[in-house]
Amino acid sequence: MGARQAPYGAFVGIPSPLLAISDTVPWIIIKAISTFLSFTVFRIAFCPLYLTFVPIVLILSLLSLIGS
Repeated sequence: MGARQAPYGAFVGIPSPLLAISDTVPWIIIKAISTFLSFTVFRIAFCPLYLTFVPIVLILSLLSLIGS
């Protein structure tokens, strides 16, 4: 039992920095995508699709700002 737990603990200990990085990276990616999309959407002529898409992008960017 103890022999099994030690390698398992070592295995769990290795990805923990990777998990910490993966927690922050998606927010950076979401921020970049949401800002990029919001700028490109405003440049393109408005149509119903973009009018429904812009609020979603704005909400995502607000959530990413709150989450950071």
